[in-house]
Amino acid sequence: MCPSIKLFFSNLYLNELDQFIKHQLKCRHYVRYVDDFVLILKNKKQLEQWRQDIVAFLSDKLALRLKPQQTL
Repeated sequence: MCPSIKLFFSNLYLNELDQFIKHQLKCRHYVRYVDDFVLILKNKKQLEQWRQDIVAFLSDKLALRLKPQQTL
């Protein structure tokens, strides 16, 4: 697939994830590029809870899953 097409469709499809993280989780430090994203927070316990929330959101709303070997 052409890189620009992949970028376009990932931005279109993952916009719901962006909105969920920004507005529901209220994460202030979040960056996504194509299908990679990073959340930054000092509270490790909160990050783990957010990870669980994101896994559920991706599964329930977007029919996606995180790759365990690429998730910290």
